[in-house]
Amino acid sequence: WVPAAGVKAAACPFHRMIHLDKNSETQVTSDCESPSNMRHVPWLVLSPVEEYYYKPQHPDYKVLPPFRADCKNNSTASSNPMQLIYPKKLTKIFVPVDLNGKLSRTIFKVAHRTPSQTIYWHLDKRYLGSTTDFHEMELNPTAGYHLLTLVDEEGHRLERRFRVLK
Repeated sequence: WVPAAGVKAAACPFHRMIHLDKNSETQVTSDCESPSNMRHVPWLVLSPVEEYYYKPQHPDYKVLPPFRADCKNNSTASSNPMQLIYPKKLTKIFVPVDLNGKLSRTIFKVAHRTPSQTIYWHLDKRYLGSTTDFHEMELNPTAGYHLLTLVDEEGHRLERRFRVLK
């Protein structure tokens, strides 16, 4: 029995059918593997930020397996394994003054599906440093508009514009 409103309900946006090789170790596509040799498995797929918060509370959660080396990932939904936790889109950051009269600093944070990847941080095309495992960086940008650019070791790129108010 299904309620009348449930008949037209959309499918769950977090569950997808993924295609794995025979050993269930890597994802494959029909470009590199015959569909008869694939295992078709329903999978809970979260964004990098959702995964960042969900995984510590659910040890049974499995991250998406990587694509096999000879397979091209044509999916745009899972193509960028990074997502900024802070700052969010269109963020205006107000940096308060500490009790000692100096401006405090802002913690910028990013979630990566593979935390062990190295992320290289740039602010306004100037290299700031890199992070591995814990992707947080304390910054004190000047007042005005800025562009934060993050690049991981596989070449995935993430850019975010933000404004600092002082």
